[in-house]
Amino acid sequence: MAGEIIAGTDDGGDSEYLSAALRSSSPANPSYGYLWWLNGQTGYRVGPAGALQPGPLVPSAPSDLVAALGKDDQKIYVSRSAGLVVARQGRRAGSRSRESLSDFDAELWRLIVAARPASPSSSRSGCLVRRHLAETAPR
Repeated sequence: MAGEIIAGTDDGGDSEYLSAALRSSSPANPSYGYLWWLNGQTGYRVGPAGALQPGPLVPSAPSDLVAALGKDDQKIYVSRSAGLVVARQGRRAGSRSRESLSDFDAELWRLIVAARPASPSSSRSGCLVRRHLAETAPR
């Protein structure tokens, strides 16, 4: 349900709070709102002692992407422009590159963007991404 509220397809939330949650909440970390990571910002900082890194959090993802990043690559991604809410659960999926991020984030969004059909009514893209992730999942 949280993904649908953030995506704007469910009005079950406090719009003032949601608006604030999807804006940078700290000058020290422009890519962090209230519990949501914000893509497309000028830079990001991961971890309390992490250096500010230039550029978006996940360069291969849409700039309007917001993400809840959990332990071992458990994630919720929301992109209004792409009309997507993506939830990921399971074992750690990639090599840890930063505290809350791994190479999984960039690879997943590269596949989603590449597989996305011109027409949102097609479901073929989801099948391609699921098949690739199943074939490359650690055993």
